[in-house]
Amino acid sequence: MKLNEATSFVHKSSRAVGHTDTILGQRLKAARLKIGKSQEQLAAEIGVTYQQIQKYEKGLNRVSSHRLIQLARALKRSVDFLLSDVEIAPNEAELFMATEEGIEIIQTMMAMSKQQQLQVIKIAKVLAEDDVT
Repeated sequence: MKLNEATSFVHKSSRAVGHTDTILGQRLKAARLKIGKSQEQLAAEIGVTYQQIQKYEKGLNRVSSHRLIQLARALKRSVDFLLSDVEIAPNEAELFMATEEGIEIIQTMMAMSKQQQLQVIKIAKVLAEDDVT
């Protein structure tokens, strides 16, 4: 193995983004949307570009420990919340909730009263039963 190949291998394995970065990105996005901040607002608050926030949320760039602390503060979340169980593979529900449709459902439900939420859940269950048969 040539020196360049060895260096490249070490570089890729130690710095490559992976599943953990994707999960963290999903949590960052969900937390940002929950408090109603745009990517631009969050970026300005922590001193990066909105493109960098996009990369963090998509899991394309790793988040340094310093930046993670800044993000947690800006998103009014604990670092523990953002990192807890990130090594666990996401289940189907978590993957859905990270989609545009999942986020839209969450935002819509949060704007409703508890009674309305319960009615929507009943309707969704009926629709799901009809889809199976």
